[in-house]
Amino acid sequence: IKAYVTTVSSSGAPLFQVRRSRRTNATTRSTVDMLTTGVSIDASEFESADATTAAVINTSNDDVQTGDIILIDCDTAGTGTKGANLLLTFQLP
Repeated sequence: IKAYVTTVSSSGAPLFQVRRSRRTNATTRSTVDMLTTGVSIDASEFESADATTAAVINTSNDDVQTGDIILIDCDTAGTGTKGANLLLTFQLP
């Protein structure tokens, strides 16, 4: 996972969480966080590649299936941040 912004935060680190929503039956969905530690971008930086705190994938929740919905939460916006983009890469086991 990588995160990018088009306008950097002047104060505070933007922080994002990725959630997976999966149908458990015809009327119910189960939602879990896919990251143990969210992906963050340090203040004054454009991307998460060298963030002070690295994102950690929750290996219990990192699989995806047809029909899953991936949700992105912005837990902390940072000051003045604009244009957030997240890149998720999946691979077959």
